Order: sequence, then structure tokens, then C-alpha cells
Amino acid sequence: MRLAFTAFGLFSTAFLLHLAWWRIRLPKRQLPALFKGFVLFFPLGLGALKAGGLWPAALFISPATAVVGLLYFALVITYVITYSALEGDSPTLSLMRWVAQHPQGVSEKELEGFIASRPFIQARLRALEADDLTEVRDGVVFIKGRPSLFFRMVLGWRSLYGSMERGG
Repeated sequence: MRLAFTAFGLFSTAFLLHLAWWRIRLPKRQLPALFKGFVLFFPLGLGALKAGGLWPAALFISPATAVVGLLYFALVITYVITYSALEGDSPTLSLMRWVAQHPQGVSEKELEGFIASRPFIQARLRALEADDLTEVRDGVVFIKGRPSLFFRMVLGWRSLYGSMERGG
């Protein structure tokens, strides 16, 4: 149980530092900064625990450190994935929030007006450009460099899966 509390304590401390950092100055590339910050905090946090006498030096080379690391990084990956989903202006989440604010319901015309007023595509394009994945030249959007192996695998899966109805 001590290992789980250690991992959760390290994650909680890193999370609070992340919140403070975001309040002081929001990074331009939030997702990479978030991930790097959590990754760098792990050895610093364990070092601070060792310096405070809460993590014996003998545990650094034991499986206990690996267990704490696995739990910590599972929490980090879960949070980073959740953050990336909430960071963007999700059409589905925005639509559900808007509909929930109207307990009497909304008409199709009101729905069309809501969708027309939301700049979902422009927000995604700005995020892709900020992450150096695309570039705009003379008003035309281009992929920057070669797409990652993961991105190419997703595109390959989508072509294997076949065409999808609008959205998807």
C-alpha cells in the first residue's frame, strides 16, 4: 500500500505544480510541456523523498521503484490523454453542455445555429500549427515533415476500416 500512496502522492504533487505553472504562464505547446513536466518530476520527486528520509536509498535499486514508476506513469498517461481530450473544443462535449443548459430542449434550427457559431475546425488547425504539425503557406495548409509512424498507422486503419458516416 505504501508504494501506491507514494505513486499517488508524487502524481498529486506534480499535478499541483502543473496547475500552478499553468496559472502563472500557459505554455505555447501545452501537451508536450505537460508530458515533459510530469516525466521530469518523477526522478526529482523520488530524490526529494530520499532527501527527506521518506524513501530509503536501498529502494532506488529495488522493484519497489519500478512499481511506483509504473503506477505514477499510468496516472500520468491517463491524465495527459484526458487533458488532450478536454483541452480542445470538442464538438460533442460542447454540444452536450449546450443542450444540458436548455432543459426545455432545443430545435433543429437552434442546433444548426449552435454548430455554425462554433469554430471547431479553426481551433483544430491552430492547435496543429502550434504543435508544428502543419504550416500555412500562401493561405494553403500543408503537413509539416513526414507524419509519425503512429499517425500513419491510424490513417492506415481508417482506410482498412472503410469510409465512415459524417464525423467519425
